[in-house]
Amino acid sequence: MFKKKEIINIIVLGSTNSGRSTTVGHFLYKLSKECPQLLQYFNTTSQITEEKDIDFTIPLKNLQFELERNSEQEEKHICFEMNNHNYEIVDIIGHKNFVKNIISGQSKAHVVLIVAALQQERDEYDFQFEQIKQQLILAQSLGVKQIIVALNKIEIVNFSENEFTLMKNQIDNYLHEIKFNPESIFYIPVSGVKGDNLVEKSENILWYEGQTLLQALFFMNNINDLKQKPLRMPIKDIYKIGGVGTVPVGRVETGILKPGMMIRFSPSGLLAECSQFEMMHHPMEEAIPGDNMGFSIKGIETSEIQTGNVASDAERDPAMKAISFLAQIVLLESSKQIEVGQISQLFIHYTQVECRIKRIIHKIDNRTGIILEENPISVSKGGSALAEIEPLQPLCIEEYSQYPPLGRFILKDSDQTTAVGIVQKVEKQFIN
Repeated sequence: MFKKKEIINIIVLGSTNSGRSTTVGHFLYKLSKECPQLLQYFNTTSQITEEKDIDFTIPLKNLQFELERNSEQEEKHICFEMNNHNYEIVDIIGHKNFVKNIISGQSKAHVVLIVAALQQERDEYDFQFEQIKQQLILAQSLGVKQIIVALNKIEIVNFSENEFTLMKNQIDNYLHEIKFNPESIFYIPVSGVKGDNLVEKSENILWYEGQTLLQALFFMNNINDLKQKPLRMPIKDIYKIGGVGTVPVGRVETGILKPGMMIRFSPSGLLAECSQFEMMHHPMEEAIPGDNMGFSIKGIETSEIQTGNVASDAERDPAMKAISFLAQIVLLESSKQIEVGQISQLFIHYTQVECRIKRIIHKIDNRTGIILEENPISVSKGGSALAEIEPLQPLCIEEYSQYPPLGRFILKDSDQTTAVGIVQKVEKQFIN
């Protein structure tokens, strides 16, 4: 029977001129000694003796090139296998849909790797830190619980422990201000150019007793307690296959899917039995969170199921249609304000619907969590609020605390992402 290894998805962020591409590329090239398949990302099949002859930016440049050719496509991944895990690296800087893709699940954010540069010039340092703060707020809003901060260009500050500690403490203080407590966070002094602390311990940084970038990744996990929850599987496509029947295709986000299970599709309430399924042409006894697969059902036409429907176990907390929901929303710095009564496009998993801001319950200070104003009529860019939102079309959405992948969303206006949100409570329409 087909056996899968756990997948750890690493989302790469970084400030301007942080050396993000060089750092990730040099890391991958060092790993290619143990994982030769990584050489394909350097457009070669063999190791080059002198690392100085390698352009370490090639892997991420190639990803960016693919995105520029088709900015609507799902992100490309850089994959490698180590320590009994499959790791997938996604560089999403510059991709206009990167927030949408994290929300939809096209990019699963188990770990965020932030690359920041240890700068000597104060104006550069301050500009960079503003970018880091926005990325930390984004990671918090998206529910990411594991962070690695690679403090790059340590060689430029002469491998200074003081410079490293200064930036580490500044980031720590900001995390405390916004009440962001990741389950794990690593600060690592690295040199993307020279390779210090990427895979092997650096002899130039003897004062640092922590992990290398590779060792930190080994500490990360995919927090797969989602398997214990009831089934939730957003549907991405529906096919009709001769001799098989209707085949919905999607990814299991929580719970387990098994043949013979009675499936309820939400928001329609349609019932059908799961007959059989395969993944990568291998028969399977069950599908677990992270599995992209299709399953066959009989007696149901393809037109009766829509993209964005959610499959659930009909006998264990089945998914329901949402009437309205409460959510904490964070407006992006680049967005316009949001007002009561405003109609926006809501994106979640594989669907989008129109929704109305029914009321704004209160504004919230991003840093302290203190309520700033009750019942405001609007929230400005960069602000945060608790709001009641009403879907104007059928929608299945869940509380983030119960079903994290179905409890985070984005709002867009005129094709611009205005806010990210975490669902706190859902009013559902129950179906007998």
